[in-house]
Amino acid sequence: MAKVQNRKNENFEKLLRRFKRACDDDKIIFEARKREFFENNSEKNRKKRKSAIKRNQKEQLKNQKKKKLY
Repeated sequence: MAKVQNRKNENFEKLLRRFKRACDDDKIIFEARKREFFENNSEKNRKKRKSAIKRNQKEQLKNQKKKKLY
């Protein structure tokens, strides 16, 4: 859990900004959104396969751009 101590002469906006950054570092919001709805194992596997395909296509496109010599 993210905890933030109030520093001397620190206004609320800076404190809130530090808290949000701490939450982002701990991936609290990401985990809450991920667990908001139940997801079957088949859905998890489908997402993993889809992201792997997308990642491979992106890598292949990157390699194609590198091979072109002008």
